[in-house]
Amino acid sequence: MISPAALAGVQDDELLKLLKTPVAEYKLDTAPYVIDPKIAKRQYEVTWRIAPYFKVNAEDYRAYRQPIKVEMTVEAGSGVILQSKTLRSSGSVRVDQKVHDALQNAVLQSLPLVEKTMRYTLVHEFNLNSPS
Repeated sequence: MISPAALAGVQDDELLKLLKTPVAEYKLDTAPYVIDPKIAKRQYEVTWRIAPYFKVNAEDYRAYRQPIKVEMTVEAGSGVILQSKTLRSSGSVRVDQKVHDALQNAVLQSLPLVEKTMRYTLVHEFNLNSPS
């Protein structure tokens, strides 16, 4: 026990040093944030739960030149397509628009064991057959 007479000339900071338990200095981790490799390399294969449906008539098909390539943003827990963006046009503005309209009603299979609000992107090509 320290007597009060011994502490009479001691400054507050010195007194606090006597009372506190020494704590090791905290060092910031300078390593870059690294995702667990088991999670980072995981790939899924998804299928359509509700496939996109669009009908192309002969007039629309005349302007069609190549498959339309679309990038979709999908909510992993529900499979709902939140956004779609054309990466490569088919050559027909009407066909491209029909594909994007069909994607608004389409739903992909949900991913198992992932956070419901997680989002991912995927790229898909839609190739059209000649209307009969």
